Amino acid sequence: MLIDHSQAFLSSHYLDDDDEKLPDTFDRQLVARLEDLDLEYMQFRFGRLLLDPQIRAIIMRRNALMRRLDKLVAEKGDEAVLFGVASEHQ
Repeated sequence: MLIDHSQAFLSSHYLDDDDEKLPDTFDRQLVARLEDLDLEYMQFRFGRLLLDPQIRAIIMRRNALMRRLDKLVAEKGDEAVLFGVASEHQ
């Protein structure tokens, strides 16, 4: 099955404003990996494949998603928002 990932590489810095399209719960391991993701790593790994604005947009959308996560945790609590086992590399 082929999946189109082209939307992941847009230069848009914004997440969709529709809360229904955004997650309300997050996997702890995914969150740990997202926290480790930074601009320099992305430029190193994908600089030959993506333009700089595309890479920066991915990081900015990640930042917006992490802000959403922080807001949800503040409102509902850690246990209501995060699931799964914590990553061992933390």
